[in-house]
Amino acid sequence: MAVPDAAALDPAGKFNAGALVRATLLDRYTAHKLGIEAGWLLRSEVRELEDRRPSRASTTGHHPK
Repeated sequence: MAVPDAAALDPAGKFNAGALVRATLLDRYTAHKLGIEAGWLLRSEVRELEDRRPSRASTTGHHPK
């Protein structure tokens, strides 16, 4: 696997080494769903793990089912 030249990368960008070893999208979403349903993972934590902005629901406490 080729590593990009550091000079060619956007200096404002963010390198996520964890993305190199991430499971498939379906595996991650399944794991997130299990964690939320079991109560040991919050939706806001899932959004942070997936590099997503907080949702309005996570700031108001209302989550659609």
